[in-house]
Amino acid sequence: MAWVRIHDAAMTHPKILRLSDKAFRLWVWGLTYAQQHLTDGFLPALAIPGAFVKSIKDLVTVALWESVETGYQIHDYLDWNDSRATVTKKRTEAKDRMTAARNRSLPVRANEQANTVRTSPEVLRGLVSTSSGSSLERESERKPPPMNGTTDPELAARAGDFCERYAELYFKHRRGARYLPRPALDYTKACELCQVWDNDRLERLAVVFLKCEEPFAMSGSRTIGQFAAMASWADDRLREAEAS
Repeated sequence: MAWVRIHDAAMTHPKILRLSDKAFRLWVWGLTYAQQHLTDGFLPALAIPGAFVKSIKDLVTVALWESVETGYQIHDYLDWNDSRATVTKKRTEAKDRMTAARNRSLPVRANEQANTVRTSPEVLRGLVSTSSGSSLERESERKPPPMNGTTDPELAARAGDFCERYAELYFKHRRGARYLPRPALDYTKACELCQVWDNDRLERLAVVFLKCEEPFAMSGSRTIGQFAAMASWADDRLREAEAS
């Protein structure tokens, strides 16, 4: 998913203040079109909605758009937004990370899958013993059971810890709201996340996601599943903040 950047001072810029409401809407439309189609700021004349054609002159007059062959170029577009090459590279890297993470996960054998417990987070993490006495039972208390494609005890433990930590971060950054867990789904997504990022980075990405005002995040209840879908986006935002 690509994102358009608009500087927070744009609304008070003289060029913007000179625009009519319709011309301003056309300017925003142009930014979203260019990023959606990865045109590096070029707008084909034939793609511009007919209802806005009369407003093109206003944007050219204030030099927000530049007239070029077969269309228009958004002024300084690449100074503020990612190029096609950058977006494509980020998407490829994110896809490669997830592919590598999935390839590292061993398949679950039939007998292991049949014995998987899917109730509380404590059981998922192997913290609940079923009886007392034998060394085998004591060993099972220390190692989380394999589930959902994960046979790595350390990864399973990290995923369980992250589910608990996410609930704490949710309470802290969502103004005291309580997180409603979805044990099986949360654990599966937590395993995927833990395969890609270490604990410290993952917690920082979760904070970025919980505090952001992106439409996709705001449209839901900010579950771990939603976070997993936006984790690469959060990583990009965090890298930008670290570089500034």
